[in-house]
Amino acid sequence: MRDYSIVSAKFWIGETGKNLRGNKDAQILALYLLTSPHASMSGLYYCPIYYMVQDTGLPLEGVKKALAGLEKQGFCEYDEASDIVLINQMARFQIGPTLSRGDKRRIGLLKELGRLPQTKLTRRFYEIYCDAYTLKEEDLHMAHGSTCGGPPKLLRSQDQDQDHEQEPKEKGPLALALSGPVHNPLEDLDERQLEAFRALQHIKFRTTTLGPVTADKVVKDVIGLARNLGGDAFPAVASVKQQLSMAAAYLDANPKKAKTPDGLARFLMTWFKNEQNTPHGGGYSRQPWRGGSNEVEPTPRKRVDLTEVVAKLSEGLDRE
Repeated sequence: MRDYSIVSAKFWIGETGKNLRGNKDAQILALYLLTSPHASMSGLYYCPIYYMVQDTGLPLEGVKKALAGLEKQGFCEYDEASDIVLINQMARFQIGPTLSRGDKRRIGLLKELGRLPQTKLTRRFYEIYCDAYTLKEEDLHMAHGSTCGGPPKLLRSQDQDQDHEQEPKEKGPLALALSGPVHNPLEDLDERQLEAFRALQHIKFRTTTLGPVTADKVVKDVIGLARNLGGDAFPAVASVKQQLSMAAAYLDANPKKAKTPDGLARFLMTWFKNEQNTPHGGGYSRQPWRGGSNEVEPTPRKRVDLTEVVAKLSEGLDRE
């Protein structure tokens, strides 16, 4: 998740801004796509339509209509098959107008592109920025570990029958994505698991090295974590979001118990296990008994009602 994005004040008085005047939904969606927590510096990133609906509060039909309007204005392009969006001029503002081949930002850009599946928008990004960012075909090939936009073009002197020889011998998962639509793993989550996933994207947990961060920034398989936390293993947990908020508050109140980025997922699983074992009183403060088979679980201390004690003392004083 990005901490900030650069948005030019000229957005409102530029050509696109002027064309969007009077269309509030399109204005909201345009600003959202520029500042989305899912966005990247390249402007090419994964953003399903229901992300837009959830984060902007716009109705589904309103988002679809606004997105079509933004595409018509040339502001962005959207690939429904892969849920990838490309904000055409975003990289110029987030990265810079030009990049030399030795620029470290260019290396970071290629790594970012390599994390995405190869789609028609990958090719489109290359067409827009190949000159400004000194990009070559082999740069994208190396970033993805396979060819981008199909096999390399043959020279005119080469026989067209050699097309099959230009295809990569082994196709990685990114190359295979070209053969069909990309499966969205979030579609496999139920409503409760989606609640966990959204909470992990917005609630910040205190860590030892990075400070307060959202779980999706440090947990390698945040979708898998959401599937577990919101799954059938914890039926006694009434509200997944509430428990995650309580876990975050616990870490804020106990800075010395901040978790390492790698240990955050284990901490949350332990928190939910304790809540499952002792509903409405679990969390991290009370651990379930882990004694051996020959050991006796200690008898819990009886809670004293202070109001009752005071009443008895008062009664005794009255008698005296």
